[in-house]
Amino acid sequence: MYCMNCGTHNADTNRFCLQCGKPLMATPVSLQEPSRGGWIPPGAPATMPRSPQRRFPWLWFISGGLIVVALLCVGGYLLARQWLRLGTNEAVKLMPADTMMMMSLSPGPLQVSRLQNLAPLSGVLGAVMGETGAAPMDLGAQSLDIDFARDIQPWIGLEAVAGIVDTGAGEPALVAAVASRSSRESAAFLKKVRTQMEGSGAVFEEERYSGILVVYKTSGDSSDQLAYAEINRFVIAATSLDGLHALIDAAQGKQTALPKNSTYQRMMKELSGNRFGYLYADWATIRKMGGSEELDRLAGDMLQAVGAALVLENDGLRLDYVMLVNPDSIPDAWRVAMEMAANPNKVTAALPEDTLVMYSGQKLRLLFDQIADVAGLADVGGESLMTQIERSLGINLEQDLFGWADGEYALALISDPDSEGPLGILQMPANLLLLIETKDDRVAERGMQNIADALTREGGSQFNEEKIGGVTFHTITDPYQATTIGYGLVNHFVVIGTSHQVLREVATAADQSLARDDAFRNFISRLPARNSGYVYMNVELLVDTVYEQMPEYAQKDFDASTRPYLKSVRAIGLANQQPGGKDVQRGSMFLLLARNVDP
Repeated sequence: MYCMNCGTHNADTNRFCLQCGKPLMATPVSLQEPSRGGWIPPGAPATMPRSPQRRFPWLWFISGGLIVVALLCVGGYLLARQWLRLGTNEAVKLMPADTMMMMSLSPGPLQVSRLQNLAPLSGVLGAVMGETGAAPMDLGAQSLDIDFARDIQPWIGLEAVAGIVDTGAGEPALVAAVASRSSRESAAFLKKVRTQMEGSGAVFEEERYSGILVVYKTSGDSSDQLAYAEINRFVIAATSLDGLHALIDAAQGKQTALPKNSTYQRMMKELSGNRFGYLYADWATIRKMGGSEELDRLAGDMLQAVGAALVLENDGLRLDYVMLVNPDSIPDAWRVAMEMAANPNKVTAALPEDTLVMYSGQKLRLLFDQIADVAGLADVGGESLMTQIERSLGINLEQDLFGWADGEYALALISDPDSEGPLGILQMPANLLLLIETKDDRVAERGMQNIADALTREGGSQFNEEKIGGVTFHTITDPYQATTIGYGLVNHFVVIGTSHQVLREVATAADQSLARDDAFRNFISRLPARNSGYVYMNVELLVDTVYEQMPEYAQKDFDASTRPYLKSVRAIGLANQQPGGKDVQRGSMFLLLARNVDP
């Protein structure tokens, strides 16, 4: 062995170096690997022998297997997505560019997994479709022997579209397209429908249009037409032959399809991508086809298009809506409302928890101007609505109300079991409540006193001062109808109510306010946090309130015919995102569902 001190070669049996006397290492140097750049003993090999490395071929098998599994998962997902039409949005390519309005169902995988959440709504949807005629009642009248599991489920995909298109030949056509996973199965279904309808007296003919076999009904009047075909793995149908031709032309590129419409493209950029489906309406086309004074007054040139994405949540449905507007055509009152800062929503802490319906916002004057504008009352005979009110009632709204009402407001319907309705208008145990925020209580009190004096001069009855719930209110009661209206100040809100009970609830709402209600807090968490106010309806409480005042025979009828459709819905409402953009307005509507409710 070699001495690590002087490098002298020694016999393997030596314990000390013959040259320097230093102890020799027990491990042979030949098995040690010198460090990089270290000293190598004379005669030693330049590279020390290494221990043989052990190879692990099974690592390659595991790595390769994982790669294959990943590829199979991705490939399987893509194939299933194409086969089931998951979120592909292919059906819209069948719609012409001048489609007036349409609804598309093209759910992504996450949304499909939440389909079971719709089960409690099956009764609601069935009732709505049956009552409004949205269901194919004409087919139902034919007494067709069609079973969904047997005749439809084997071929139907998860993508569909329905809409209204302008055919240029009279009335617009209703059109629809449904993805088919099996052309053989879908063809068998269409043949079965045709055979049964022919057995009931319907007459069908066939034609070849652009190479596509088209079947259309020739019997019956113009309101009872039907045409259908299959193209690009979709079953398509329309209420007129021209409507079906428009779909085929769009699919084959002979007519511009909706995806190439610039307004539609802009809308798709604004809508949420994670959706179950969406709605689209071209306002300009709708006005052109069915223009009326009412439509012009509602939005005029301000609105360009409306869209909404339907999103399934674990406990409800959310509709994220978008409005594309023309900045140059927005009325002043609407422009100010769109540009305002977000609403603090302090008013919800002043409302009682048994609020049935509520509408809140900011700056009461803006609401007044918007209503007058939409109702066509902004200028009647050269007079503004405020001038008309002052002339007829002697109330100067600008001075006595709008001058101090520059904060939040809320108009609500409050449960009132002992009442027969507000001012004898609504025959239900509830009353009206109006809350208006003020920054100066004394100015607000003077304004309300002026309004009360004007009403006294007009009607002859005097307001009386009384304590309700520890708060001073000014009330007036109609002895013939047993109705009361009163006003007062509670925590910097002017409170106007139509019963003693409602006024009492507001005066004592601090610990039992709407803002503290768990259902309401859960509900508003799904709406835009920065908003202009809420529209809210507590469906559960509203149904129970109406139910309690029904006679027994009416309750039995309600339980049998109506309650099954409403028991799954807890609340519904919406909120606009604030502030809005110059040419885009957004917001959300949410339908809160009850859990563990049998459909």
